[in-house]
Amino acid sequence: MVKEYKTTEEIISLGEEKGLLKVGENKVEYVAIRKGYKITDPEELVRASYYTELITKYKYPEARIDLEVIVPRREPRIYSI
Repeated sequence: MVKEYKTTEEIISLGEEKGLLKVGENKVEYVAIRKGYKITDPEELVRASYYTELITKYKYPEARIDLEVIVPRREPRIYSI
């Protein structure tokens, strides 16, 4: 059975324990992808907790996760009959 976590802080602490994240005074660093973002941004704690849950709870591979990715613009093709 998978343990359910109660708070965002507990999940982020688990990420730190597992070496997935490094939380500093002003920054959250994502170790595997070598990216860091300001901890003062309101969405950063949510992102850090979901990142940790994807890896620990759902066993999603770290190597398949990236953050702030620019997706190429795609346009639907118009088909004529």
